Amino acid sequence: MKKIFFSLLLTSLFNFVSFAQTTNISGRINSFARVTSITTNTITIDNISLATSPAGATVASEFGINKKIMIVQMKGASVTTTNDNNFGNLVNINNAGNYELISIQNIVGSSEPYTITLKSNFIRGYNINGSIQIVSVPQYINANVNGNITTINWDSTLGRGGVISFEAKQTLTIGATIDASGTGFLGGVSNVNSGGGSLNSFTYRSTDTDNSCGTQYPAAKGESVADYTFNSIAGFNFGRGNMLNGGGGGNEHNAGGGGGSNFSIGGNGGDGWPGAGSCSGGTATGSGIKGVALTYNTIANKIFMGGGGGAGQQNNNAATNGTRGGGIILVRAGVLTVNVSSPSTRGFYANGVNNIATPSNDGGGGGGGGGTILLDVLSYNLTATLNVNANGGNGSDVNSDAIHGGGGGGGIGPILLKNPVPPAQAANANFVSTPGIGGLNCNTSCSRTENGANSPTGSSVITGWSVPGDIVALPISLGEFKAYFQGDKVKIDWTTITEINVNRFEIERADASMQSITIVAQKQATGFSATPISYDSKDELPLLGLSYYRLKSIDNDGSVQYSNWVVVRNTQILQVKVYPNPAQEYVVIEGGENLEKAKVILINMNGQVTKEVEFSKAITMPLTDLPKGMYLLKVIGKMQMTHHKLVIE
Repeated sequence: MKKIFFSLLLTSLFNFVSFAQTTNISGRINSFARVTSITTNTITIDNISLATSPAGATVASEFGINKKIMIVQMKGASVTTTNDNNFGNLVNINNAGNYELISIQNIVGSSEPYTITLKSNFIRGYNINGSIQIVSVPQYINANVNGNITTINWDSTLGRGGVISFEAKQTLTIGATIDASGTGFLGGVSNVNSGGGSLNSFTYRSTDTDNSCGTQYPAAKGESVADYTFNSIAGFNFGRGNMLNGGGGGNEHNAGGGGGSNFSIGGNGGDGWPGAGSCSGGTATGSGIKGVALTYNTIANKIFMGGGGGAGQQNNNAATNGTRGGGIILVRAGVLTVNVSSPSTRGFYANGVNNIATPSNDGGGGGGGGGTILLDVLSYNLTATLNVNANGGNGSDVNSDAIHGGGGGGGIGPILLKNPVPPAQAANANFVSTPGIGGLNCNTSCSRTENGANSPTGSSVITGWSVPGDIVALPISLGEFKAYFQGDKVKIDWTTITEINVNRFEIERADASMQSITIVAQKQATGFSATPISYDSKDELPLLGLSYYRLKSIDNDGSVQYSNWVVVRNTQILQVKVYPNPAQEYVVIEGGENLEKAKVILINMNGQVTKEVEFSKAITMPLTDLPKGMYLLKVIGKMQMTHHKLVIE
């Protein structure tokens, strides 16, 4: 019997969701792949990069049957391509920034490329020429971030990287950093060939060599949502014009690169060395132009990485490149809370990279734009500070006594929330993004170039956001479930942290053998709630000895969810008097309050029930209709059962 009990208990715990299940997570938890072809429900992938935490990831474990993925188009915007001050401005965002979560039906292949069939059709449009990637989305019941979570840098050649995404269906506890800073679009690189001619204000796009003002060598623009090949200008990634949210590169002579952007604009780079004079027909500036702001709203529902800063122009091999923008973080959780004993740096970061000072007298690179942080969280429990920042990167200072061109500051990225943080917790919510500071144009009492701008709305936070696609949430997030004796009854208490579409609760009780499971109570659920709700119920007639209780939640669509079993031991003694014994004409059974609701059963030696009578507190039961002999007398009270041998003479 003991073996059967143990097996059944393990089976019950294994087959059903445990509310207490918590997974510690850290390191690089996401896997990536480039999408090379796409239909309504099928994709082909290559350039796979597997997660490193936990160790041992395989293609099947990351992109196999029933696994959830995020698909996202990184590029594909159309821009103005004329060589003037409109270059790089948005014409049409197209499918750039489209994303969704979706589950895998099957994967075919023994090596790259693999073909994946999905469980449903895509709900959004994607253009295969727009740099589409997939990212694995690890799913946890409860997740505890006990070490820093990182990701790989976006690589446009390999077509993947720059994203962190995972789900904690109940509670996500933050005790470290989730950091996609500097993993977004790449900063521009300075010109390889040295160029020291006049200041050029009218080259907005060119190849690495420009002949509009003698032979000149402008620096490169930062990478962005707009691709050069997609816009039919492959190779024209040099010159001062911004490329959408990528900062423009500095022109001759020693101009600074523009800051990358995202939710807000970046800052222009510095003009350059005024002693060089200006090209005929131009003005005395070669500054890289700031990246433009991208549009975020809950209707378009797009997400973007931060644009790279433009590079500074050099003629003394002392310019700095532009820096990377921030990547993308997409996290879903029922409840978001913090580990109060963890470092104060705990939180989500998607910052653009701060630039460094130039070694000497050349142009400085622009700072990267902040990335995007999307928290699809139902409720918050912030008992200590949580940081959520998508800051712009600082532009490069020029380390020279003479004026040259510092780098422009990067714009900020957005913080996208499903629900706002409650006012009572606002003091612990450091949900703000700060623009990058423009670099100094020299190191002796010089002015700065432009800072990145703040949000166009005055806040970096947008609420009301939701993640499109395959979203399967458990009905409830349970805070506590316990059962214990209160008087002569078993009291059952539980608390839900959140409820989603819940219909009712049932309290199930199993006896010590686990072979008999009974519903002892039911309770109507609130249904939908983002705040904790307490419930209680009772088992009016507990069993003798060991019993097991668990909570069953039933969703409106019929799906169920179970808690762990909790153990209750009934050690109360049932005090009953049975007399006379031996008996002749009658037997008296007395128990007082212990037998307020009771039953007596008389069983003969053949195992047959000869009498069964319900009574309260005491009873005188006639025996004249029964033959003489030995009987088993069972008295069942509210909480226990007792046995007596009774002789009828």
